[in-house]
Amino acid sequence: GKVISALYIWFFFTLTALNLRDLGGFVNRAIMTRTPQIVIIIIFILLCAWAVYYGLEVVTRYSIYFIAISTTILVTSIFFITLNIDFKNFLPIFDQPIYSYIQGTHILSVIPFGELVVFLMVTPYVDIKAKKLSRYFFGGFLIGGSLILLVILRDIAVLGNVIKYLSLPSFETFRLATLFKSVSHMEILFSVLLIILLYFKISFLFYVSLLAVSHFFHIKTYRPLILPSAAIIVTYSILIFENRMQHIMISRETAPFFWPLFEMILPFITLIAAYIKKAAKKDKADNKEAPAA
Repeated sequence: GKVISALYIWFFFTLTALNLRDLGGFVNRAIMTRTPQIVIIIIFILLCAWAVYYGLEVVTRYSIYFIAISTTILVTSIFFITLNIDFKNFLPIFDQPIYSYIQGTHILSVIPFGELVVFLMVTPYVDIKAKKLSRYFFGGFLIGGSLILLVILRDIAVLGNVIKYLSLPSFETFRLATLFKSVSHMEILFSVLLIILLYFKISFLFYVSLLAVSHFFHIKTYRPLILPSAAIIVTYSILIFENRMQHIMISRETAPFFWPLFEMILPFITLIAAYIKKAAKKDKADNKEAPAA
């Protein structure tokens, strides 16, 4: 139990640090080019710490608005890139080796969707029945998957084969969006969208990390851990990789094979162990209640 808990603490801290580094790197490259990346990272982790201090409700309260904003920006972007869409970019279909499709499916299932395992940390605190909670969970899964599919199709339609050479293809798609001469610099919308979504994601991951640490050390409240943990995450985010290309290589070659341990294998083992423990307790209780022969 303790070993698995410690591994998950590392996993949650790593996810938080990776996303924080992504956010800091993007803002540094696209918006605040003269500001040191460490300054941007510290500012954002302090904003996340402020949200986490007031609890899960504050972190999740505005999630529905984030979804509405992101969906609106996505639909708007499709409208503004109409002149740039070339459906020939989808041809030829299925011309890649089979392992490329398997690899792509595996990466997509592990990194964006597999990370949903973090929600299991907060389900005990959600006052919703199990059936309704599972319906919300899979509903969100389908909505998120549909939006990701729409984004990928949009970027392929605009960028074509160039997409595989870009680290942020959606940013380039927005940059090309100029339906009217008077409306340009649509990449600003993408920047706002990415910052909002990453801020929400980092805040939630930070909250889950603190929750895991407080459970591990049997601390009643996680609030005293906020600033020390924030300092650790900032340091970790700076040291975790040297540059963005190294991060991309890790995301493609290491994480897809290592993350399933936390997203599939350990949860499955824990579930089996819980069932066995529950069955053993039930058998023990039945034996006590059984009349002596």
